[in-house]
Amino acid sequence: MTTFERRFHARVGAVSLDLPAVLAPRESTAIDSKSAVFEGGGLFVLVDQGPFAPSLDADTGRPGLHEVPVVVGGHPARLVTFDDNDKTSYTTALEVAGPQRVTVFIRAHSDVPREVPLEIAHSVQLLEE
Repeated sequence: MTTFERRFHARVGAVSLDLPAVLAPRESTAIDSKSAVFEGGGLFVLVDQGPFAPSLDADTGRPGLHEVPVVVGGHPARLVTFDDNDKTSYTTALEVAGPQRVTVFIRAHSDVPREVPLEIAHSVQLLEE
């Protein structure tokens, strides 16, 4: 079993997702939304749900950006991937335009297999609050 195969189920507000067991929750304080940060094993995951959750619009026009429309819980969403400027990491992000905006940012060190953040993004589900 590799570092990323063991998983745990996390819930942040009305969002659930499956994360590699190598990740640990990090202290964070949400002001206007439900959010959580998980970190470890070359991964940084931010889950933010609420009207002020960040939009992926700021990344539009970034060199190498790849965007795919997806559906999460019956709501339109977009999945974005790009290499970070420093070339030592890359980002996979999911934005759900549901009743409450949900944004999941996954920054991964370049050594982390690219399917790991994609599996995290594809595991996102919207739950009843």
